[in-house]
Amino acid sequence: MRKNFPMLLALVLALVVLVTIGCAKKEASSSGEKVALQYATGFSLENLPGGCKKVVDGEGRALLLVPRGATPPAGFSGLPVIYTPVERVILDSTTQAALLQPLGVLDKMVGVTSDKGDWHIEEVRKAMEEGRVHFVGKISAPDYEKIRALSPEVVFTYTRTMGGTEFAQKLGELGITYAVNNEWLETHPLGRVEWVKFLASFFNREKEAEDYFRQVVAKVEEVAQKVPGGPKPKVVWGSILKGKVYVPAGNSYAAKMIEMAGGEYVFKDLGGSSMGSVNIALEEF
Repeated sequence: MRKNFPMLLALVLALVVLVTIGCAKKEASSSGEKVALQYATGFSLENLPGGCKKVVDGEGRALLLVPRGATPPAGFSGLPVIYTPVERVILDSTTQAALLQPLGVLDKMVGVTSDKGDWHIEEVRKAMEEGRVHFVGKISAPDYEKIRALSPEVVFTYTRTMGGTEFAQKLGELGITYAVNNEWLETHPLGRVEWVKFLASFFNREKEAEDYFRQVVAKVEEVAQKVPGGPKPKVVWGSILKGKVYVPAGNSYAAKMIEMAGGEYVFKDLGGSSMGSVNIALEEF
């Protein structure tokens, strides 16, 4: 026994080191398990050993989420590291806050790019009145000094519209950690809701996100079953802005919502970007 003691001691020490690392050292190609998504297509989640996660955001950027006190795993060098659960975040969309609400983490907000009058979530409006959440300027004209002063652990932003792409690029130049939440590009309404799982991963609230998403899907399916059969009512959806008419494309989320509600979208055969609206002539409308 005494003869084997050094070998036994070495084995014990090796095990201790492996346990305290937090995230096991595995290569990125075979390290984790992909999280199955039902409707969303704009992001991905991968669970890694030790509670670590690899998140691919709305611009295809990979981020490494690591539990506080743990060591980032080997094989992922070069990826931005965010320690979870995050405690200080800035949002640039009211829809992001709407998805944080069921997770119970609105108190982690320290800044927003929507002024007080734009909010319908009473909890956020009250936090702004009390100075717990600060307006940092519109996304098209943000106050970067104010953003820096708030020391956010992550800024949740969107891109490809309303100056969001430029905002994200500037955050990167300033070394401010950000994650792109592009739920607005999803063509299925429930795909937009499923982005709650993306946000939840930063707060370690995956269970809450899954529970909420299941409840929403169940409610939608329940309502859909109440839609009577027979002829479908024809639905026109559009807006007129400065003499121009904009209607959703036939493969858009709005068209899908009409279909789910039992209607027939008049412009269902209209091609165009699934991201948003198509400009048509007033006479055609």
